[in-house]
Amino acid sequence: MTLLSEHATAIPLPACPLLLVWAVEAGDRGASGVTGDLAVAERQMLTALGGFAEGRGRVRSARMSSVGVLYTYGETLVTARRKGGMTEIVPEAAWVIMP
Repeated sequence: MTLLSEHATAIPLPACPLLLVWAVEAGDRGASGVTGDLAVAERQMLTALGGFAEGRGRVRSARMSSVGVLYTYGETLVTARRKGGMTEIVPEAAWVIMP
């Protein structure tokens, strides 16, 4: 069997399409997804976050890594948290300090 990594070729990052990766953490549960549209990513992240009593979510820009197996992440574009049944958009740094 041939592994993908055995035939990986470097692709310049600017040649890789920009992706939007969203993730939600809610204790030991969560959800995530990838799209090419910021509005869709934000909506999907907020919908997923709304399915939990408490948690946090974010949308980040990303590109496939030069070997095409992992992401190279860019900036965080949207961050949200949910507590007490309320979801709010919060500053990007909140992802780092939220439990």
